[in-house]
Amino acid sequence: MKKMRSEWPVLAIAAVAIAGAGGVNVPGALAADMAPAPIYAKEPVVAPATSWTGFYLGGGIGFRSANLSEQTLSADRPGFSNGNLMDPLTCTFASCGIPQSLDHTAFRFSPYFGYNWQIAPQWLVGIEGDVGFGSKTSTINGVPLPGAGLFSFDNVPTDSFAVKTSWDASARGRVGYLVTPGVLLYTTGGAAWQRIEATSTCGLANGFFNCGLPDTFSGTVTDSTTKLGYTIGGGIETMVSGHWLLRGEFRYSDFGTITNNDVRTRLPSTQLLVTSYNLRLTTETVLAGVAYKF
Repeated sequence: MKKMRSEWPVLAIAAVAIAGAGGVNVPGALAADMAPAPIYAKEPVVAPATSWTGFYLGGGIGFRSANLSEQTLSADRPGFSNGNLMDPLTCTFASCGIPQSLDHTAFRFSPYFGYNWQIAPQWLVGIEGDVGFGSKTSTINGVPLPGAGLFSFDNVPTDSFAVKTSWDASARGRVGYLVTPGVLLYTTGGAAWQRIEATSTCGLANGFFNCGLPDTFSGTVTDSTTKLGYTIGGGIETMVSGHWLLRGEFRYSDFGTITNNDVRTRLPSTQLLVTSYNLRLTTETVLAGVAYKF
């Protein structure tokens, strides 16, 4: 009896070994302890979709370059036999009617606003409006009206002709292509407006007309207008953090020809001086902007 009790540990160890080698079922608790830990696969992280649809409001800074020229068409004193101050004889040595450049470049700040529709994964259409604030004046000294025959022949220091461009505005459509979900290339075009002011000053010592007081043609004549034209251009825009839009843009605008007709009265008489001239204006605008998309 004592001999059998001393053999039980050996028999138990042998039984476990045989069970493992022969595929004998191991009790459930022991099998659970021996099973490998399960491996759980992580769900893929999906980035939120970028949407360009919605309203936005922004501001831009840059430059507006005005390509501007003046051409005098006529200068007459009605009722005088020699009233045409741009007659062929005078213009053989006075360079009448030659276009004069008044080009200039102005710093420009422009708030803008609009709405985008993302009509396909990579296409966008929109509308936009802007107002540009920038002022610049170009002046030709020595003449009250360039190339106006005898009226601009003296090159009097106190005579001058000046043109100023100030605010501008536009209302445009936009079409864009998303080269990536956050980068847009676009074209834009529509109506444009430009405020322009021309001032002809007849000084105090004009030899032909004595523009100074008391016997004078009215010294200064100013013509102001807001000219309608068209604008086209394009740019690149980048979306940052889903709400902020950074852009760079170039636009060309054409405002055609502006014709001004000035009438001066010589005091105290009623003698008239009637002049006519054209202004031809195009602009090129470059800006960098930032906007917030609501």
